[in-house]
Amino acid sequence: MTDFGMTRRSALALLSTLPVSFIGREVFAQAIASLAERAASEDPAVWYESSRPDQGDQVIAAFAKAFPKAKVRHESIPGGNGVAARVTQESMAGARTADIVTVGGGETTQLLKANLIAPQDFEAYGLDPKLVFSKRAVHTAVTVYCIVYNKTLVKKKPAGWDDLLDPQYKGEVGTWVRAAALAELSRAWGEDKVMAYYNKLLAQEPMFFNSAAPLAQSVAAGEIALGLGSYHNSLPPMKKGAPIDIVPLDPSPMSSVFSFVASKARSPATAALFISWLCSPAGNVVYEEATDRGTPLIAATKTAKFVAGLPTTEWPLDNKEPYAAIFEKMNRMVANVTVK
Repeated sequence: MTDFGMTRRSALALLSTLPVSFIGREVFAQAIASLAERAASEDPAVWYESSRPDQGDQVIAAFAKAFPKAKVRHESIPGGNGVAARVTQESMAGARTADIVTVGGGETTQLLKANLIAPQDFEAYGLDPKLVFSKRAVHTAVTVYCIVYNKTLVKKKPAGWDDLLDPQYKGEVGTWVRAAALAELSRAWGEDKVMAYYNKLLAQEPMFFNSAAPLAQSVAAGEIALGLGSYHNSLPPMKKGAPIDIVPLDPSPMSSVFSFVASKARSPATAALFISWLCSPAGNVVYEEATDRGTPLIAATKTAKFVAGLPTTEWPLDNKEPYAAIFEKMNRMVANVTVK
């Protein structure tokens, strides 16, 4: 068979964890092989994503082992808003823009409405249908919100939401200044209950942070005792031996991250191939190893194990308006606070 960087046997190996018959995997393998053949003749695809350059390079290196003739270049852009704005501006100007985009649900919704996401039949490439939204966006990872606490300062392991309101920790609680976790929680609790909780949390005189990463660092340094943080941002200091731990919440709010082919992509086959690999069990485990973010919709990830057995809550991609409304309402409540 033609050498385009991946044999049918290796394609089948990549798809071997899918819950389908051998015949089904054979069909998917043929589709992936055909996609890889087209990708081999394209220019390197550009991937806009917010992880550090070294993390992106680690993911691409693993992809290259599976598809050596398909080339991808990672471009790190801080924040999903920055990625979406750049894709929009470049697309409107007719300039070279991303082929592959990985951003949060809010930004994905914006780009869908602007018709800047190309349709792709990802299910034909073997992706689990539950990962694919409207043949366009593919669920790639989540931010799982959780309690992060200092084991030296907090003697009893927190059990859940009420621990953040414990009076003994007044002035020693941290939270992201952008109330994404609670906005996602509103889908399970309703706006009234979430707003009542947020007012109690504000009465704790919390320390506010620009993101969950410095929050976790402050907990590790003992500047605060505990906080409403995120799973993937808490792992780096934990791996370095910091005296902190994390506790999943019930219900567990999360914000999803999606990947898609930009409508102005110049290397669409490479982009579709990369996303199909990235969101396969094999690729998603690699992505999680590099970035600490994975999807709980793939059982092999550590993220899935972290929230296993817990109810999760998130506003879906096709109904983000309630999330956006309460998110902005909460943001206005802390518009003038000091942020660390």
